[in-house]
Amino acid sequence: MIWSEFVIGAVVFLVAAGFARYFFSQLTVQVEDEHVVLATEFGRLTRSSKEPGLHFFASRLNPAVKLHEVSLQRDFRLYRDIHINDVNGTTVIVDLWVEFRVVSPEIALFEVENWEATLESAVAHAAMTVLSGKEFKQILAGGQAISAQILAPLAEASKQWGIAIERAHIRDVGLIPEVSAQLFDSVAAKLERAKALIEERGRLAIAELDAQTSQQIAELRGQAKSMYPLQLSPVFGKMARSSKIIGAYRKLHSLSRTQPSKTVYFDGFGADELRPVDAAMLWPQLGQSEERPN
Repeated sequence: MIWSEFVIGAVVFLVAAGFARYFFSQLTVQVEDEHVVLATEFGRLTRSSKEPGLHFFASRLNPAVKLHEVSLQRDFRLYRDIHINDVNGTTVIVDLWVEFRVVSPEIALFEVENWEATLESAVAHAAMTVLSGKEFKQILAGGQAISAQILAPLAEASKQWGIAIERAHIRDVGLIPEVSAQLFDSVAAKLERAKALIEERGRLAIAELDAQTSQQIAELRGQAKSMYPLQLSPVFGKMARSSKIIGAYRKLHSLSRTQPSKTVYFDGFGADELRPVDAAMLWPQLGQSEERPN
C-alpha cells in the first residue's frame, strides 16, 4: 500500500514537473550571445530581444506569435565560377570570398525579400564591373587594390539589406580549357623568343669581347715590336765592335730565316775546296746514287 502511494506520488510529481517545464519554456525565450530573437504576430514585428540570457515572454503562448532567431556573428559566402570577360575579351572564371555580418535583422528579415539571392547577384555584378576593365594578368595578381574596388559598391549597396560587408577578395582565378590551352601556347612561344633573344645577345657580347681582346693584343704586340729595335740597338752597337761576333750573328740570322723542310743549305767549304754553288748542283746526283741498290 505504501509503495503504491509512493509510485503514484512520484508519477504525479514527474507529470507536474513536465507540465511546469513546458509552460515555463512557452513563457520564456533563450537568447544566445551575438544573436537576436524577433517575434511577429500575424506577420507584424512585435518584439526584438538582443540581450543574451533568458527573457520572459508571455505572448509566446499565442499561436499567432512566431519567433525568428537571427545570427549577428560574422559569416561568409564563397561564390564560385563567376564568368567574366577581361579587357582583351578573354573569358576568366573567378571565385569570390565575401565576409559580412547582419547589423539590422529587422531589415534583413522583413524588408528584403531574399537578401541571400540579392547579395549573390550584387557580388557577380560588382565583379563583372571591376574586372572587365582589367587584363588577365592583373586579375591573376589580385591584390588589395582590386579587392577594395569590388568591396566599395558592395558595402554601399548592402546597407539597404540590413547587412554590412566587411571583406571581399578573389579566392581563385581560372580559364576555360580552350582559352587555357591558347594561353599556355602563347606563353611557351614568348619563352622561346626570350630564350633566342638571350642567346643572341650572349653571342654578340662574346663576339664583341673577342674583338676587343684581339684589338688589345694587337696594340700590345705593336708596342712590343716598336720597343724591340730600341732595346736591341745598344746591343748591336756593342756587337759591331767585334767582327767575329757580328759575323756569327749574321750567319745565325740568315740560317734562322731558312725553312728546314724546304731548304737545303750548303756551308762550311774552304776557299780551296768545292764551292757551295757547285755542291748544290751536284746534290741531286749524289742523292740518286745513294738511293741506288748495291
